[in-house]
Amino acid sequence: MNIEYALSDEDLEFIKNVFEKKLALEALIKSEGISANLMKDLISTYSQINAEYTNWWSKKIKELNLENSNYELQVDFENKRIVNI
Repeated sequence: MNIEYALSDEDLEFIKNVFEKKLALEALIKSEGISANLMKDLISTYSQINAEYTNWWSKKIKELNLENSNYELQVDFENKRIVNI
């Protein structure tokens, strides 16, 4: 079964922001000279962003009626869609 689900500009902006935040946080986490308290805050923020992204995917999977499927889905940015791989 071929799955294609069009994404809104809002969805695409959300995903883009998630990836940008994660990349920035990963760079900070890997940098040297960060205090333990700041590291704790960075890791907590990273976890929150992952949770938001997971919740977004959960909603999309429900919208597509794929809760009990074995499909692997990904975002196709070029065509602004969710597709199965």
